[in-house]
Amino acid sequence: MREMTVINPAAGKGKIKIEGAYVTKEPGDCRRFVREACLDDPDVRFTVYGGDGTLNEAVSGILDAGAGEKAVLTSVPAGSGNDTVKTSDGYGPGEVRLDVIKVGDGYGINMLNIGFDCNVVASAQRYKKVPLVSGNLSYIMGVARE
Repeated sequence: MREMTVINPAAGKGKIKIEGAYVTKEPGDCRRFVREACLDDPDVRFTVYGGDGTLNEAVSGILDAGAGEKAVLTSVPAGSGNDTVKTSDGYGPGEVRLDVIKVGDGYGINMLNIGFDCNVVASAQRYKKVPLVSGNLSYIMGVARE
């Protein structure tokens, strides 16, 4: 089984550096990279450093390629929320199968939101750009704003 590492450059506040890892360039790049790797050979183990968005893109790339039964994905939670890893039954060592729902041209792996929560997340993203504001604090500020 091939092993590949993918890093969101914002993960771990930009401090994660692993030689030979693929560093994503923009939103959607993780999904594209993982899909292409799985189309080349679906027998691959991905280790993905990032948050919920990066994890979602990796899962989507695997499923886009039809490699859901062969590819393996390990998530290293290095985002601001990491809700998927925190709320999955397999939080901790070991492998877990995820329930996935197809939504438009993507997939939902943790939750699907509309309205208020989407607005909170959008606000939180803006607050993360403020010096000394990140993670939970940005989310709390987003809730207060909305």
